[in-house]
Amino acid sequence: STHEELTTVNAQLRGSMEEHQSASSDLASLLASTDIAVLFLDTMFRIRRFTPAARDLIDLIPGDVGRPVSALARKFDDPALDADCRAVLERLAPTEREVAGATGRHYLRRVTPYRTADNRIDGVVVAFVDITARTRAEQALRASEEQFRRAIEEAPIPVIMQAEDGQVLQ
Repeated sequence: STHEELTTVNAQLRGSMEEHQSASSDLASLLASTDIAVLFLDTMFRIRRFTPAARDLIDLIPGDVGRPVSALARKFDDPALDADCRAVLERLAPTEREVAGATGRHYLRRVTPYRTADNRIDGVVVAFVDITARTRAEQALRASEEQFRRAIEEAPIPVIMQAEDGQVLQ
């Protein structure tokens, strides 16, 4: 009967381990496919894990796991990163900033607390979302508005603008 119990427990452990491996593989595939640079840092701000896209922003190799993020060469301008990580760990409130990459790209950098399955805080998660297209669209819109404003101001005839409801704007 002991042998049967061991066989049953062994089968349960094998099933649990296969389920864990499957979930781990799913998570790894998700992180790799999102193309979002994410750094998982422990409470001392050492690299715990990172997504492949993080290599575009920080010189990272697998051997960097365990190294402080402040010791790694960055490819973006963000002097507030270390202070924001400390603040998030102290206050448990996320922070966001727009940061410029060395290659002309722009990112929304978000730092959030790293919560374990039992809801303990065990570091921070730093995510970088590429917002270059949005930034360029905003710049183009500002340039277009400025060009329109100059054209109206320099027009040789009076210009009257009217809102959709019929109200005269100028």
